[in-house]
Amino acid sequence: MKFPFACLVALLALAGCSASRSDELGSECITNRECGSGSVCESGHCTSTEAAGDGANITGKVAGAPSGVAIDSKASGDEVCEQRDGKGLVCALSPGDKLTLIAPVVEGYRFKGWTGKDGCTSSEPTLKLSKVQRSTTCTANYVKRVVVTGTVEGTVEGEASVIASSNSAFASCEGASCEVDVGGTVVLAAPERDGFRIAGFEGEGCAARTGYRVTVSDAESDVTCTASYVDSLTVRGQIQGVAPEVLRALPVQIVASSPAQGALCEGQVCAIDSGNSVTLTAPLIDKYRFRGWTGDTPCLGTELAIQLDDVTTNVLCTADYVARFDVSGESEGAAASISATSENLFSGCDGAHCDVDSGESVTLHAGTVDGYRLKNWTGAGCEPLSGASAIARDVTSDVVCTAHYVEGVSVTGTVINAEGDVDASSDTPGADCGRGSCAIDVGGSVTLTAPSLPGRTFLGWTGDPGCTSNTPSVTLDDVTTSKSCNATFAARYTVTTRAVPVAGGQVTATSGSRNAACSGPRCEVDEGSTVTLNATANPDFRFTGWSGGGPCMGSAPRLDLSAVKASVTCSATFVARIKVGGAVTPANTGTVTARQLSLSAQCAGPVCTVDAGTDVVLTATASTGYEFSRWTGCGSSFNPLLGSNPLPVIGPTSDTTCTATFVKKTYLVSAVAGSGGTVAASTGFGGCPNAVCTVEHGGSAVLTATPSSGYDFAGWSGCSISTAGTVGNVTMPQTCTASFTKIKYVVTAVAGPGGQVTASTGGAQCASARCNVDENGSVQLTATAAVGYDFASWTGCSVSAGGTVTGVRTALTCTANFSKERYSLTGESTGVAVDIRATSTSPGNQCSGKTCTVDYGTNVTLTVPATDPQGFRFDGWQACTGARVSGRSLTVDSLTSSYTCRASYTALRRLTVTVASSGPGTAACSGSCTVYEGESVTITATRRDSASAFDGWTCSDGRALGKTTPASVDNLQQNITCTANFSDIPLL
Repeated sequence: MKFPFACLVALLALAGCSASRSDELGSECITNRECGSGSVCESGHCTSTEAAGDGANITGKVAGAPSGVAIDSKASGDEVCEQRDGKGLVCALSPGDKLTLIAPVVEGYRFKGWTGKDGCTSSEPTLKLSKVQRSTTCTANYVKRVVVTGTVEGTVEGEASVIASSNSAFASCEGASCEVDVGGTVVLAAPERDGFRIAGFEGEGCAARTGYRVTVSDAESDVTCTASYVDSLTVRGQIQGVAPEVLRALPVQIVASSPAQGALCEGQVCAIDSGNSVTLTAPLIDKYRFRGWTGDTPCLGTELAIQLDDVTTNVLCTADYVARFDVSGESEGAAASISATSENLFSGCDGAHCDVDSGESVTLHAGTVDGYRLKNWTGAGCEPLSGASAIARDVTSDVVCTAHYVEGVSVTGTVINAEGDVDASSDTPGADCGRGSCAIDVGGSVTLTAPSLPGRTFLGWTGDPGCTSNTPSVTLDDVTTSKSCNATFAARYTVTTRAVPVAGGQVTATSGSRNAACSGPRCEVDEGSTVTLNATANPDFRFTGWSGGGPCMGSAPRLDLSAVKASVTCSATFVARIKVGGAVTPANTGTVTARQLSLSAQCAGPVCTVDAGTDVVLTATASTGYEFSRWTGCGSSFNPLLGSNPLPVIGPTSDTTCTATFVKKTYLVSAVAGSGGTVAASTGFGGCPNAVCTVEHGGSAVLTATPSSGYDFAGWSGCSISTAGTVGNVTMPQTCTASFTKIKYVVTAVAGPGGQVTASTGGAQCASARCNVDENGSVQLTATAAVGYDFASWTGCSVSAGGTVTGVRTALTCTANFSKERYSLTGESTGVAVDIRATSTSPGNQCSGKTCTVDYGTNVTLTVPATDPQGFRFDGWQACTGARVSGRSLTVDSLTSSYTCRASYTALRRLTVTVASSGPGTAACSGSCTVYEGESVTITATRRDSASAFDGWTCSDGRALGKTTPASVDNLQQNITCTANFSDIPLL
């Protein structure tokens, strides 16, 4: 049976089930003592003694979720479950019972799974426990979810929004938001907006920005990042002519870049400020040919990289591509040589292969093989032509054409560089002729005749031996092997040039190639010829370049078309040149400057000569005393732009002059009265109401101040005004305030040399030690001596010992007198008395013997005798404040107190070297053997005769002199004895 917690059954109630026991049931424990009366600790949980060994407590807890989240249970027997404060859900089960614990859905949190022992592990919210045998705790684990959202500041309806993405586990993203586990990472990609560039992302945690993306990591709560933009120009590149599936597979598409500071480039888009430059680079795409840039005006170019300079509007440039296909020829039945050719200007042909643009054609020509003749051509997209040729027309895929050979002898005539049939005939019995070819017996003959083709020039016959001829017909006799002859034609093409607009200039076409026929702007030439086009601009026009596609590209007036392969019309583009400028009214009241940054513009002062339709900016600068009012003469007077400066003149198509009107500046000059009087103001035109005058630049106003009874006029403030009350040469608004003061006496404190003074009344400091004092008032004066001075006395007025002037009845000037401080420097010696001499170059010095008395901050020098006393050595000056030492002199450059500096002497010891000899010789000192400590003695050893030898010195202080003589005994520190050792030289 099962036992409820609050006295499980009446039987337990009679047994005295206590509240404390009920509180302990199901809690975790180590010993029985922790479970209270009537309970025991079993399997780590408190269990009633009645249920111990005969049941189990299952506890369901929550981790990672807010407090108050509770585990639910689903009964599968007669178990009893109870929610306990601080413990979670506690269920009492009988042995072998089943129990289902249910983790609730918690808003803002993700359920991670169940953990614990004895079957408490599961990733599903519903945990099923069966055959429960012992107590355990199952924990439902949660993790907080945060939402990261991107918004765009100031978007309009229809514009793209932020795209949110995340690689974090369990991320859920839709549109501009991602929900992730706390600590996850979300990337927000802001849209590119024409006319704007991104300035940044605003919001807490939104700082990790790269271009148009921001990465939000380790967010602890919901985050909103708002993309803000600033005005800019957009330069964008796009690709056309490439299949979508190929375009999607490209690792890199167009790359936009800019060196400009502040430019923001990402992928194929740059957002820049006006006047900056952008480079667009198109990729190389396999199986496609880059044909050039098209689009807005600056987007013309044939190189993969195009640089757009001085961009002033949004620009869209298109990189144009065309698909490329391979057309190839092969032979069957015999190993024949196949050649492929194409009239397409951009074809790439090599041997039996041609790589051509989509929609172009390729001609294949089969060679001869001994003992074989060409039977026919096959292949999807292959069309047999006359003779040994086939053609693949309007190619839209790779094509393979096969030339089939059979045994036999044939003579074949093929038209080269044209479409037509060679006439093939033979008088050989049994000959089979048709469409440019004759199959004949060995030894027969064949005549080939080239067709007459409109628009083509016959150049002659070429091919196998016997085929050479410049006449339309060629006969091959005694044919023993197959022959292939080529009737070669040159296509005739027309090259035409024209001026756009017609009034813009003159154009001509010329050619030095054979068979060329040129007249004015037109040349008819053979294929492969060279044509030169020249453009000459008419007055008031400028040549801007060639257009027309294909070879009609160039910026120079001369354009050379080499190896002409098609009829073309090249347009020489001219643009009208106009003058856009500014004038000034009235005269001499200002200036106008014209500006245009394009390379073709010619600007000087107020006028720019530019291409028609080019914007020009006019800037009006007022002369001194004037200000800009409005532009006139260049558009509707209601145009709001005419009130702006600078003025953009947008797209003018004819000469334009805008007049800047300037007006004289005026300013308000106001007189204001302080307490104690009144003011008035006037100009040369009379008085000014309320003492406020309107004055032209450079004009003047007269101000009058009238004090009230008992006041004096103190002066004007806030403006520049003469003593006569005139505000002259007015160049800005001015407000002049008249101050009035009660009649007072001026007490002035003046400082003599060596100090400073202050004055105050009523505790308040007076400006510049000058006080205005009421009659019978008092002034407190303070004298402060400067460094090196002492206060001496006051003169000019009666000042008390405390510095007070009382009973003021007249203006006073009180002077504080100061005297210089005097200090002495004395020289003394230690160790021995010497005659130290004190000197000074300072004015007013008093020097006697070893002492100088001088003014504060001046110099004194102390000098010891040049010769030291007998038996003493001068060791220098002891440390002396502020002194510098030079040899035997000490100088204090700035004496600021009296003190004594000491010269230090050291007594010298007299030390002796005793020289002795041992053996046949003598030793002596070279000079005196007695010297002062630290000095050196020279000793000499002399042999008695040649039969004796000097064996070296030995000295009592252990120094090693060796066999040197004379020898120097250096740095003598004690009395020593040095012995010269001699010996007799043995006779042999």
